[in-house]
Amino acid sequence: MPSSEIDWPQQGRINPALILYPLAHLAVELYASMVSILWPLFMTRFGLTYGAIGLLTMIFR
Repeated sequence: MPSSEIDWPQQGRINPALILYPLAHLAVELYASMVSILWPLFMTRFGLTYGAIGLLTMIFR
């Protein structure tokens, strides 16, 4: 595709994707790191509940 056919943004405008994509990636990385650090807390607090839901899912599938 020649550069004359590319729909370039107007001068002075920044494409919002240039800001949103890195922010979304940062949010995913923060969430993943939080879960990897806090998973023992989640397991002690919600482990029995998740186990019961898993068993019920296997039984009633």
